[in-house]
Amino acid sequence: MPGTSSPSGQATDQARQTHPAHCVPQVDPCRQDWVDIARGICILAVVGYWATRSLHASDGAASWLGYLSAAMQPFRMPDFFLLSGLFMAQVIPRRWSHFLDRRVLHHLYFLLLWAPILVIGQWLLGQHRPQGMTDALAQLLLALWKPPAMLWFLLMLPIYALASRLLQAVSPWMVGLAATLMHLFPLHTGIPVLDWFGMYFVFFHAGHVLAPFFMALAARSQDQPRWALRMLALWLPAHLVLMLYKPAPWPLVQFMLGMVGIAAVVMVSALLSGRTPGRWLQGAGRGSLAIYLGFWLPMQALAPLLADLGLPLAWRALLLPAGAIIAALALNRLALRHGAAWLYRRPTRVRLPVDAGDRRVAT
Repeated sequence: MPGTSSPSGQATDQARQTHPAHCVPQVDPCRQDWVDIARGICILAVVGYWATRSLHASDGAASWLGYLSAAMQPFRMPDFFLLSGLFMAQVIPRRWSHFLDRRVLHHLYFLLLWAPILVIGQWLLGQHRPQGMTDALAQLLLALWKPPAMLWFLLMLPIYALASRLLQAVSPWMVGLAATLMHLFPLHTGIPVLDWFGMYFVFFHAGHVLAPFFMALAARSQDQPRWALRMLALWLPAHLVLMLYKPAPWPLVQFMLGMVGIAAVVMVSALLSGRTPGRWLQGAGRGSLAIYLGFWLPMQALAPLLADLGLPLAWRALLLPAGAIIAALALNRLALRHGAAWLYRRPTRVRLPVDAGDRRVAT
C-alpha cells in the first residue's frame, strides 16, 4: 500500500535465482530504493489522473496531462496493486494476529477514518450537500459501500490479502489463471467490491507470485543500464502505438500493456535509484500514504480557484496536481506536529498484539 516500507534481505544476486512462488525473495537492502521510487511514480500518476478528471469536467478539453494520464492508464493502478503484493510472501506465513494487523486492520483503519472526512469535506466545499440528516447518514454509509474518490484502493487491499492467504494451498498458477480470466471478462454484478476484485486481483497476485522476477529485473537494470535503456526505447513507441490504435482483442492487449508497463516502471525506477530525480520520487513514494489520503480535498478546492485566475489549461494541468501534492504533504506535517498524527499513523490502541518475532518482519 502507499507508504508501506520494504523488507531487506541478502545479496542482490540471489534475486536473480529462480524461486518457487511461495518463497520469499531476498535482495540487498541498498537495492530497495527502486520500490519506493516506483511507488512515487504511481502516486504521481494517480494524482495526475484525478487532476485530469477535474480539468476535463471544467473545460471539456484535453491537456498534456490528459494525454500522459491516458498513456499510463493500462499500468497506473495495476502497478500500485502489484507493488502492494510484492512482499506478501513474507507476511503470509506469519501468525494470524500479525497478518490481520498488518494487512487488514491497517488499511481498514485509514478507510474508516478518511471516508467520512472526504464526504464531509465535499459538503464544506459545496459538493453533494445533504438535504437532511437522513441524506447525510445515507451518504456516510454509502462511502463505506463505495468509498469516495481513490479510497476504494484501501478497501480492496485487505480483501486481496485475505484472498491470498486463504488461497495459499491452491496452485498459484491456477489462481493466476482464474484471476486473469476475471480481468479479461469483467464482472458486472453491481456490487463494487466484487467488480473491483475481478478487475485488479490478478495484479496483486502477480506481485506476490512474480516477485522474484521483478526483483531480478530491477537488479539487472541497475547492473546493465544500457540494456535497460534499450528495452525502454523499444517499449515506449510500441506502447504508444498500441494505445493509439487499440487493436483487437483489446482487453487482452490492454492486459499485456499493463504487465509490460509495470516492468517498464520497475526498470525506470531501478535506473533512477541513487540519482537526484530518483531521490525526489523516492521521497514521494515513502510519503505516498500522506499524499494519497490528503491530495483530493485540496484539489477540489484549488481547481475552481485556478480556473477563476484565467490561466491557460496547460499551466493549470501543472499547477493543480503540484498544488494538491504540496497541500497534502503540508497537512501531513501539520498533523504530525500538532497532535493529529492519528490521521496518518495508526495509534497503538488500534493494533492487534504481535509477538516480538513477528515485529522484526517488515511488511
